[in-house]
Amino acid sequence: MKHIKNLKYTVLASAIACSLANAQEADTSEATKSEGFEVILVEAQRTTQNLQEVPVSVQVLYGGDLEDQNINELTQLSALAPTLQMGQDNTFAIRGIGSQIFAETIDPSVALAIDGVSLGRNALAGQPFNDIASVEVLNGPQGLLFGKNASAGLVNITTQRPILDEYSGKVSFEYNLRDTTPTDATGQIFKGTFNMPVTDKSALRVNVLYSDQDPLIDNVFPNDGVRTDLGQEKRGIKAKYLYMDGPLSIYLLADYNTNDGTGERYGRTFRDVDPASELVDLLAADNIVPGPENMINNSDGAMFRDVETGGAQAEISYMFENGIEMVNIVAWRYFESDTNLHNDFSSKRDIVDNPNVNDYEQVSNELRFIFPETDFYSGQAGLFYFNSTSDIVDQLDVEGPPAFIAVGFPFCVGAEISGPPPGCPYSNDVFLGNDSITELVQTSYAAFGQFDFFLSDKLTATAGARVTVDDISTDVLQMQRDYFIGIGGPRGRFVESVDNTNISWKLGMQYQQSDDLMFYGSVGQGYKAPGFNTDNQGNDNIPFAVEDEVSTTIEAGFKSTLLDNKLIFNVSVFNTNFDNYQAQSFNLDAQAFIIQNAATVTSRGAEISARAMVSDNLTVYWEASVLDSSFDEFDAASCTPDSTECGPDDAFFDASGYSTPLAADFTSNLQAKYERELTEDMYGFVNAALYYRSDISYGIGSPSTELDAITTFNISAGIETMDGLQVTVFCNNCTDEKYPFSIAFDPGENNAGMASTQQSWGLNSVRSIGISVSQTF
Repeated sequence: MKHIKNLKYTVLASAIACSLANAQEADTSEATKSEGFEVILVEAQRTTQNLQEVPVSVQVLYGGDLEDQNINELTQLSALAPTLQMGQDNTFAIRGIGSQIFAETIDPSVALAIDGVSLGRNALAGQPFNDIASVEVLNGPQGLLFGKNASAGLVNITTQRPILDEYSGKVSFEYNLRDTTPTDATGQIFKGTFNMPVTDKSALRVNVLYSDQDPLIDNVFPNDGVRTDLGQEKRGIKAKYLYMDGPLSIYLLADYNTNDGTGERYGRTFRDVDPASELVDLLAADNIVPGPENMINNSDGAMFRDVETGGAQAEISYMFENGIEMVNIVAWRYFESDTNLHNDFSSKRDIVDNPNVNDYEQVSNELRFIFPETDFYSGQAGLFYFNSTSDIVDQLDVEGPPAFIAVGFPFCVGAEISGPPPGCPYSNDVFLGNDSITELVQTSYAAFGQFDFFLSDKLTATAGARVTVDDISTDVLQMQRDYFIGIGGPRGRFVESVDNTNISWKLGMQYQQSDDLMFYGSVGQGYKAPGFNTDNQGNDNIPFAVEDEVSTTIEAGFKSTLLDNKLIFNVSVFNTNFDNYQAQSFNLDAQAFIIQNAATVTSRGAEISARAMVSDNLTVYWEASVLDSSFDEFDAASCTPDSTECGPDDAFFDASGYSTPLAADFTSNLQAKYERELTEDMYGFVNAALYYRSDISYGIGSPSTELDAITTFNISAGIETMDGLQVTVFCNNCTDEKYPFSIAFDPGENNAGMASTQQSWGLNSVRSIGISVSQTF
């Protein structure tokens, strides 16, 4: 039955706004001990602004917020940001929209920026959560000011800059135990930050990180002589140099990181197995019981993932005498990955080898001019250049009959050429498989600007636009080996290019009713570049090129500060329509995952953010998201074995009206922080967080990929001394609500029409108990 949701919650916004407007007249002159919240600064519009004056839906988290909840990975961020969800292969969705796509030839819909640089791929992030200044989750299209591909939203990470004239630093160590995993997994994280002056006008800041996390799942198959690295070991170093001399600022950054092991990205087990599958007996032989809490597999192949990332960037800022600031950021980043995944995650005679090597590098330059505020306007304008090259080598080998049979006719796998049948007139490399060598080159140019026009003391109009020219080309050499059954299309070389010009824009109004209450509304378009399918070229069932994706968003809201700045209450409502939405599905005819434009999608809802200083000791935070995201038109969604919309011979069905993946109706995070002085030299603290997410689906119209609502509870407590020593004990997901961050059909089983699903486990999926110790100096 199609799921078409009825959104009712957003009508509360206008009633709340009226109440807040009246509340401004209330007498707040009574003396109190506390002065209320400090100004919350954000970079949501590429300049430093007060959160309460920014007409954008944004959630900001400081480094201390991440430390309070022991958040160390991007994959854990969704526990604090209700609008953000994580899917398979570390993909993200905001407001129910994201590129749940395996291919490296398609850009994400949720962009990632670190220290002012937009990243073409999430793998470029390195070790992002070390020495954090702030993390901003910006909801809705953000590409106008942030560069590449943010049609659904943006995660903007800023690390701490060097501090002039100061020797300082911090070292920390964390130990955690995930006691409800079959491996009794443990983890250790060491972080170090050192800040030192170089001259009276410059300083150097160095970050180091080492992390070692045990596997969350247990592989019981004896893989002697085969590399099976299911844990995750990370190392990283980042150096930052800042020079400031009057109007001139030079900021240089360089980093190098390694990440070894499949970790949580490929921690997969069977959730359900079709009764007719041979997997039933194979799993039972190893005492593996598929189910929602199964964390054991018996994979008989190589499993590893080695990633190296790094880069360098330079930011030069100069303030002219007329108040105009010029900022130029040039950056180079790269990653190299070497992966082998035994994707059937069982001892079934199936996948033998599945290696993938990807070398990616990007160069970008952004020049911006920030104009000072006058009586009439303020704003910024700039130019942007981006170029990336990705070289991908992909291969899949699948076993057939036993070797003593496969060597003979008609299979002739690894055979000696011995003449016509019953001999072998040829020799195949593999029974079934595919291979491809792909080069993808992306070049993007853009000119952009956004200006605020002060129509009166209270009313401001905003207008902005971005002209983007994309030139994308791919060169694919595929099926160069010999197969008894080839599933990668015809042998050959396929070259294609796509040129596209887009104008994205934004118009908005902002009304400052008082110092404590602001209303805003806007309409604008976002853009995501075209891309390509990675293999199966020359197959009529698979489009080579995928068209660009365009989103149109209407957003309105208010931001308020009440009770002598002790209560911050913000609400936004939105409606976004996506045209040519890029979606991935499994094509039964081609026996492969393909990317296609899924016609239209609508995402609508509301976001609520509240901060309350209940007393001098107690602060409460609440973030909530109400969402309705569904396909308006998608008549080529792939049939799955459990789909009620498909007949026995159908490959596709009409998914119009179905929810998009990763779109929870309601998500909420409630936090409380209590601090109290224990002695003159020490204070204690307790942090607690309650996270709720309603039902969610990881597929389209597929009951087997749905996950029931979850509720998790985190708590930590500790002490901090005046000398900078902090000791914290913590428990995350204390009730051990086991939940995967992805559910998907096993490709091989899906090919055979069997409803067998795999689930992926992450660091938030199970209870974690631990202790962290840090020393600031």
